[in-house]
Amino acid sequence: MQKLARQVFSTNNVDNSSRFCQAPATAGLWRTVGYGGDAGSIHDIYSADFVMAIGTNTAESHPVIASRIKRAHKLNGQKLIVADL
Repeated sequence: MQKLARQVFSTNNVDNSSRFCQAPATAGLWRTVGYGGDAGSIHDIYSADFVMAIGTNTAESHPVIASRIKRAHKLNGQKLIVADL
């Protein structure tokens, strides 16, 4: 979408609805752990010894992260648990 907006419409103003739909998660994280955002990075996922994915189809919703997890599992022997609820 960013490329389309910048090249076709000549604008850098790109937004999405995540600030609306993620507001409850942000508030819950803030109350629970004192931080309202992500506590890690993609590099942290790659270097972790263990990854647990609960109720997510990471390969479809986050393909870059899924490829990093698969690579770490294959090359580093990272333990991976997937729980489909």
